[in-house]
Formats: sequence, C-alpha cells, structure tokens
Amino acid sequence: MNIDSVFLNIDIHDDNNYGLILLKKYIKNINIYYPRTKIVLFAKGTSNYRINYIINNCKPHGFILEKDIDYNEIIKIFYNTIKQNNYYSKSIIPILRNDKYNKTKVDEINYHILYFLKMGIKSNYIQNYIPLTNSAIEKRKYKLKDEYGFGKCSDEQLVKEAIKRDIL
Repeated sequence: MNIDSVFLNIDIHDDNNYGLILLKKYIKNINIYYPRTKIVLFAKGTSNYRINYIINNCKPHGFILEKDIDYNEIIKIFYNTIKQNNYYSKSIIPILRNDKYNKTKVDEINYHILYFLKMGIKSNYIQNYIPLTNSAIEKRKYKLKDEYGFGKCSDEQLVKEAIKRDIL
C-alpha cells in the first residue's frame, strides 16, 4: 500500500501538551511505515515556540495555520508537496526566520518542566510526569533560571519569563 500524502489537523494551543507528544509519535510511525509519504499539518493556535518545535522535531513537508487557509494556500501546499518541496504558510515563515525562537535552548524535558510549573504542579510532583528524579528536575530549573539571568527566583518568575520569551 502506498500513501502519497497525509494531512493532519492539529491543535497547538498551550493547554494541549499531550497532543504535541502524540503528534510526534504519529509522524514517527508514518515515517517508519510509509517513508515516502508527505506529511502536511493544518494547525489551530499560534504558539510560536510550538510551531518552531514541530518543524524542527517532526519535519513536516507542509505546515499551514488555520488563519492562513484559503483556496490558493491549499493549491500551493498540494503543488509543492507533490513536487517534493516543503511549503509553509505566510504566518509560519517569519517564525522560522526569527532568531529568538531558533536560539532558545529549551529541550523537550525542560519544556515539560516549565509547562507543568505553569499548570500549577509543584516541583516535587513533576517527577510523577517526567522520568527524572526530583534533584535532576531542580538542576534543570536552576540552569533555566541561570540562562534567563535570574540566579535565584521563584518558579512563578521562571514561568513568567518563559511566557515572555514565547516558550510557553
């Protein structure tokens, strides 16, 4: 069985963290079982960090935001993916070009730590969701605080800074 293209409609709002994890697994499975298949994403939401994360980690052949969808954009995505070219909609291109998002050094685990802190989960309970010890989580938080130039600050200040930098 040969599948030319797969179109996935995703939600990249801040409160849909589980969907981001599933997306990565879906795309990995598609690439394993159908390596020649082109993957195109249609997305609701405008989280710049998540868009950059998806493009860098999932490597879709096409990516369009819901607000950019019109007849011409759909034709461009079909045409470019069939011709073996990647296609990103007009709202995604500036995010990819912005150094602020490309230089942000937040790996997937640090992102999840920040996300759980934002959701109000206390540090000592985060280890129930992430396969790290409490001391490893604290070390990562310390490095994030140091990277942001805070030294010692509260978890709330760390989350506010991550939001300000469009990481969350």
